[in-house]
Amino acid sequence: MMKSKILHTSKILGTYILFSFLFFGMWEWIQTPFYSEPHKTLNQVVWDRIHCTGGDILIFLTSILISSLLVRKNLFFSNIVKKEIVLISCIGTGYTALSEYLNVFVHQSWAYSTLMPLFPFINIGIIPLIQWMILPSIILYFVKTHIRKSNKGDHYE
Repeated sequence: MMKSKILHTSKILGTYILFSFLFFGMWEWIQTPFYSEPHKTLNQVVWDRIHCTGGDILIFLTSILISSLLVRKNLFFSNIVKKEIVLISCIGTGYTALSEYLNVFVHQSWAYSTLMPLFPFINIGIIPLIQWMILPSIILYFVKTHIRKSNKGDHYE
């Protein structure tokens, strides 16, 4: 019984990581023109996209964990409801706003191209923030749908 619960939990976590990788990875490539990378080789750009996708996955899973702690929920990745989705998106958006500010203005790790729309007064890119307003709910929908379809008959959902 315990072994099947661990297997089930691993399957759910793997599903989160898979869909996160797919959607965050696509987003990273789509937003490429909004960043200025004039001196980077193709290999460096590919590495940056993979690295940023991994970072997005960590931010997402951490946002889910923090959300579950705030709402005092034991199984942080099962049956996420709308208010938790909003909380997850807010945590991800907040972290991303801070990260964009630090990496663009303080550390100068990256820069925006002229195509990046900016929030007035704070000059943080809108595109990476929109990512966190949209993608968590999409990813969670796909995860929930996939788990429901693959667990027909299971009692652990």
